[in-house]
Amino acid sequence: RRVCFVGRSLVKNKEIARDMWKYSISLFFLSVGSTIMGYIDTVMITYFIDIDGVGLYSVALPTASALLIFAAAFSKVTLPMISELHTKKLYDSIAFGIKIAYKYMFIALLPIVSLIFLFSEFIIRVLFGEAYLGAFPVLQILVIGVFFFILSSFNLSLLSGIGKSNISANIFWCGVLLNIVANYFLIPLFGIRGVALATTASYLLILFLSVHYVRRELNYHVDYFQLLKILCFNTFFVLCVYLLKKIVFL
Repeated sequence: RRVCFVGRSLVKNKEIARDMWKYSISLFFLSVGSTIMGYIDTVMITYFIDIDGVGLYSVALPTASALLIFAAAFSKVTLPMISELHTKKLYDSIAFGIKIAYKYMFIALLPIVSLIFLFSEFIIRVLFGEAYLGAFPVLQILVIGVFFFILSSFNLSLLSGIGKSNISANIFWCGVLLNIVANYFLIPLFGIRGVALATTASYLLILFLSVHYVRRELNYHVDYFQLLKILCFNTFFVLCVYLLKKIVFL
């Protein structure tokens, strides 16, 4: 009996070690992909444009990326919570939690993204001066991309939380590859705006793929009607702010 018990323990330990190895390798490649995504834009701007373009992009990207604090906050809460609920097979609780998270991410982020978009020129002028005003169209595009990325990060955390970090890594690398290809074609056409468009497109691809796999792995269907209502309210908010902006000549 003891030999049998020890044998089962060894087999179980090997299975745990194998799962931990697969999980850690996937997270490693996810981290590598994230690092490459952060540097590839700068490298390609230097190659296709010039160092001045790098300066403008280096102003716009960190400004838009300030929103990523929300991604970090949601991910830190999501990963352990989903892992626990999935282990206990509380799938209804997972679906309810995802629905609430999506709702409040849209409520919290859409107004902020809209304000940054509307006042991007003003923000660049105040923070960096007139010399960097060429960065404000890039900021407008990137802030939309960062919004997509925050939603994507939440979805990738869901997948990692249920042990599907390999899917998360594969999805992210699809975005990295699209970013490289899109940069190659868009930079000669649109200059520094092409870089922002390529980055935003890659984040949008990651979002679409992550939504698909969350739906497949967790059998969760996004409540598009709820999100559409929030989007309509935000559109009304944007129109009011835009008219106010015109009145005060900001």
